[in-house]
Amino acid sequence: MISSVLYGLAHVTDVLFNLMTLVLIVSIAVSWFGVDPYNQYVRMVRNLSELICKPFRRFTDRIQGPFDFAPMLAMLVIVFLQKSIPMYLMRLSFQLQ
Repeated sequence: MISSVLYGLAHVTDVLFNLMTLVLIVSIAVSWFGVDPYNQYVRMVRNLSELICKPFRRFTDRIQGPFDFAPMLAMLVIVFLQKSIPMYLMRLSFQLQ
């Protein structure tokens, strides 16, 4: 029973990390192209990406220049977590069977 829950939780976390990555990529693409900033979907993507990037701005605010490195740092952390957390949960679920 617990192994099935952990296995399902591993897949849910993987999907959530994929969605976070997608939101960041769409936000970066929106910033490159001249998209209407008052569009409700653009605002939703921007707000979601800001929630993801906000903790990383503390580290990247000191870097001067025209680039925002917070999304890149967030993406690196998301990829690391996506590769480690679901695999750990799957291994744990297989060990509990």
